[in-house]
Amino acid sequence: MKKSDLRGTKQVFSFTLVQYLKSRSTITMLVTMFLVSAICMVSLFMSAGSITEDITPENGLSRVLLTNNTSLDIKPEDIASSYPSPLDVSYEGDTFMEDEALVTISSADGQNFDIKISLSSDSIVTDYEVSRLTSAIDSAVTLARYRASGITDEQLSVALSHIYISDGDISDYLNTQSSSSTDELLDIDNGAFFILSYAYSIIVLILVMFSTSFIIQSIVEEKASKLVELLMVSVKPLALILGKILATMVFMAAALLALGAGMGLTTAVMSNFVDTSSVTSTLASSGIDLTLSLRLILTLPAVLISVVLGYLTFSLIGGVLGACCSKLEDIGAATGGVTFITLICYLLTTVGSTAGSRGFVIFCSLCPFVSVFSAPVAYLTGIIGFGMLCLSWLLQAVVIILVTMFCARVYGTLIIHRGNRIKLKALFAIARGKE
Repeated sequence: MKKSDLRGTKQVFSFTLVQYLKSRSTITMLVTMFLVSAICMVSLFMSAGSITEDITPENGLSRVLLTNNTSLDIKPEDIASSYPSPLDVSYEGDTFMEDEALVTISSADGQNFDIKISLSSDSIVTDYEVSRLTSAIDSAVTLARYRASGITDEQLSVALSHIYISDGDISDYLNTQSSSSTDELLDIDNGAFFILSYAYSIIVLILVMFSTSFIIQSIVEEKASKLVELLMVSVKPLALILGKILATMVFMAAALLALGAGMGLTTAVMSNFVDTSSVTSTLASSGIDLTLSLRLILTLPAVLISVVLGYLTFSLIGGVLGACCSKLEDIGAATGGVTFITLICYLLTTVGSTAGSRGFVIFCSLCPFVSVFSAPVAYLTGIIGFGMLCLSWLLQAVVIILVTMFCARVYGTLIIHRGNRIKLKALFAIARGKE
């Protein structure tokens, strides 16, 4: 491969990108991706979030006047902290408004307690709010009884701390007991590694399959229309495929920006109406702790490098397979070849995330082709370090160089080939100069 083999890459890049932007189908796809991402975010917020008071105003209980006829030290802040919404609780008050409630707590024998909630005749406090207030007062009285027994607040915080329970299979326990230090099982809370790995690999899978299908279709269409023969007058064969790959990369970046724009715009709008903390809680319950957001931002360059390297690898393979075809009917076979390789890499990554074997995840992170799906998530979750991530990039870069050299040898012959689709054995024969 010589430097002159890249002559004309810029012209092919510009030509291909303009063709993408002029196509109605591609513009429709970008708009559709924007709308779909926006609708998905709306669905997420509506299912996980709660509508704020500006949209669905509660007939709000804003203040509670407390009367304590017992010997217990019932603290107003205990009631306020147990109530789901902001609430002013005090023992003082000269007025009694429609958004207030009068609570009287009494006990005849010092053991059983009677709670009476009084409202004005024109009260706007709902029965649902009264129920929530009753629960909050019950919690405050219980805390007061504990303190009266001599239990300190520190002891209460320990005694009343949350207990988390999960279930599992007996084989998980046996595997944990038998695992060695060289093949340690992954220990990531709530399956966060599996969720991150699954979501990320799906995104990469879609990106690779979309981009390679665009490249293959473009190459075959140009061959069928004999346009490529005109281009080869001033453009080197390798520049043809590299220009298409880079143009498709920019186009797919625009598609991802459309997705991000839809999600970002929807989040900005919905944050005015929806409690975003509920979305955070929903994601955290699924194993994705948003306290990792800073680390996610710092890891973004590593993710982009891995994705770009993987994209170049699969796109070069797709370009070669597309050039093996001369008819539009062969596009499916060429696309199927790239899809098969991509799905194998995706399945290996999924198996690694579900099996829980640290050694297998490390193998997937270093294995070319598979590493684009596995290495960034393994680095984010701490399974591999930055040095091993760099080694993963180096191995993938070596593969790209080898594939590019192979492409430089065969692409000139393939691009002018007419007839049946070239098989793999004949392809290697062309690379060796025997055909």
